[in-house]
Amino acid sequence: GNQVNSITDAITRLGVDIVCSIVIAAEMYSQMEEVPGFSIADEQSKCIATARLASTFAEANDKQATMLTGLLHNIGKLILYEVSPGSMASYLNKRSQTHDNSALERELFQVDHTQLAGYLLHLWNFPYSLIENVVIHQQPAKLITKPFGPSAAVYVACCLLDKTELEPSFVQHFALEKKLDKWKERAEKFSH
Repeated sequence: GNQVNSITDAITRLGVDIVCSIVIAAEMYSQMEEVPGFSIADEQSKCIATARLASTFAEANDKQATMLTGLLHNIGKLILYEVSPGSMASYLNKRSQTHDNSALERELFQVDHTQLAGYLLHLWNFPYSLIENVVIHQQPAKLITKPFGPSAAVYVACCLLDKTELEPSFVQHFALEKKLDKWKERAEKFSH
């Protein structure tokens, strides 16, 4: 609604947790060396789009947690290069731009970006609920064991932005069939 005219207005509107997460994510991105074939700016833009889109799917009481999960869901990708710079070239050549690359990450790095993100967020003393949301956001089988929340919203947003199919059992479990067309239209507005 109202225009944000000061940093105080922005912090009040967004909340301290979201502002801290934005600062942490921005600092992580700024500290990373450029890796040929990997765009830090594109990754950062994708996380922001994912966070914004996912928060539109969330219930009012989950919007802040969904925004945080979306902002931080891929932060582990920034560490993959640090884990094994030698494997990064192979990863960049083999990865898919539109599908989950977790299996490839585990093959080349012996860990995937969600595990790294969970570890990093734990070191930074983020709450367990946020860590869990980030770690399971790509695991529809685990997501259906819980109510639709931040991690499920981020999963949907990732799939819609990447234009990949959602797991049919996930769609059926949460009865999303009627919502998906509207959500796909919404995702088009957030695509970069």
